[in-house]
Amino acid sequence: MRKINIITTILFVLSGFVSGFVPGAMAQAGIVVDNPVFNFESIPEGSHVSHEFIIKNSGDKLLHITNVKPPWGCDKHSFDKEIPPGGEGKISLSFKTAGYGGRTMKKVTSVQTDDPEKSRFTLTVKGSVEKVVTIDPRSVYLKGNPGDTLETIIKVTPSEKYKFSILSLEQKNSAQFKATLIAPKNDEKSWKVKVETASDKPAQLYDVLTLKTDSRHSPSIMIRAYAIFVEKQKIGSWLSGYC
Repeated sequence: MRKINIITTILFVLSGFVSGFVPGAMAQAGIVVDNPVFNFESIPEGSHVSHEFIIKNSGDKLLHITNVKPPWGCDKHSFDKEIPPGGEGKISLSFKTAGYGGRTMKKVTSVQTDDPEKSRFTLTVKGSVEKVVTIDPRSVYLKGNPGDTLETIIKVTPSEKYKFSILSLEQKNSAQFKATLIAPKNDEKSWKVKVETASDKPAQLYDVLTLKTDSRHSPSIMIRAYAIFVEKQKIGSWLSGYC
């Protein structure tokens, strides 16, 4: 009888240990991001937007940030790869605003961690970008026949808030295009660039025009120019398939 009581007591104690064991109570990391969205104030195009997101580890195990992937590979970023239990780390992001003038910029960055409850999440940077300059057309596309002289005018208009002057015009391939900078006259607000090209044979031409300005937001403006010269379709050859 005494032997049975001892066995019963041992089983009771063991059952207490087993019932008190909860798999979820094992040590694990716990990531917390209080502000996953950063809204920046309106800024001029050409500026850079930078922000540091604070990442907390509320768990009792070392947290590993395994990957941070911004929208584009050229977007600058850095981050703390390990965050101790109860500690904090940072993910720093920086974005260019070029091309977003007059629009809202929104950049979403993907983050991966070893937190089983939150292995993936996103960080967002967004805000309004003010236009500094209007370029019309933004790129030049010309088409004609051998022997033709093709030309067009590009208008470069600084915004009222961010006025600037164009200091010089540079060309990458001046042998194929002739570009002339025309300053505003009287009350005109736009600078002009006259683009001309010609070829006496079929050809595909390309050039890059670079405008140097005194603007700290847009110190350099690049405009691409394309031209194609194709032979006129001969009526005789076009009708040769008909009887």
